[in-house]
Amino acid sequence: MDSIAGSFISTPKIAFNAYTMSGGSYGHNQPLMFPYVLLNLGEGYDKTTGIFTAPVTGLYFFSAHICNANAEFMVISIFHEGNEVAKTTQYESSRDSCSSVNVPVMVNMGGKVSIKSYGASNLQADTKYRWPSFAGVLLHI
Repeated sequence: MDSIAGSFISTPKIAFNAYTMSGGSYGHNQPLMFPYVLLNLGEGYDKTTGIFTAPVTGLYFFSAHICNANAEFMVISIFHEGNEVAKTTQYESSRDSCSSVNVPVMVNMGGKVSIKSYGASNLQADTKYRWPSFAGVLLHI
């Protein structure tokens, strides 16, 4: 039994969850920053750039949550190493509303994952009800 137990590799604890309370207009392909960090196990998320850099190779799960403002579009994409891997569009003609997008991605050690706006977008955020966010977790190595 000891030989079987010794062959298992423990998955390191890597996870992050960051959000913003600042909205505004974004141009095409503009990075989104999430400066308020609730969790950063493994220290892979950089709040100054909005980029997650994988500390180890593995299967990760990423999630982003956005809100549109003033009956305008908010469109984002999750990028892995410059390639778009997920996208969501949020639009409500008469008020603000929110949307989320999730994606599993194989990321090599040092690989980068970020969120960028698509087209002209308008993000809604505030201190009480809307915290657009970006989160990720290592599922398996």
